[in-house]
Amino acid sequence: MRKFYLYIFILISGVGCSHSALYGQKAVTQTKELSDRPTIKVYPNPARDHFMLRVNDVEVGAVSVTDIVGKEIIRFDAKDDHNYDISMLNQGIYLVRVYDRKDELVKALRLSKS
Repeated sequence: MRKFYLYIFILISGVGCSHSALYGQKAVTQTKELSDRPTIKVYPNPARDHFMLRVNDVEVGAVSVTDIVGKEIIRFDAKDDHNYDISMLNQGIYLVRVYDRKDELVKALRLSKS
């Protein structure tokens, strides 16, 4: 088990004074190795008319595409080939949100549409 330390700093500033002070230190333990986390990648990026997902260690339930402020534009049920059509979208930056079978967000990825 790895231990990570979280340091919290407070910046104090006022008239004629500016300094930082160590506020606290807390040991944080990680019970799940980083390599155990699901790996999800979106490609090609930038995409023209479709994108695909490369998925490891998670069963995808749904995929949504949102604009940069989080408004959902289109939602897909999971596909076996992980190939999703976005030809109807305008050029721009989008977020691809991947949900598991319990409809819990697994990962959000940035996608550029050209």
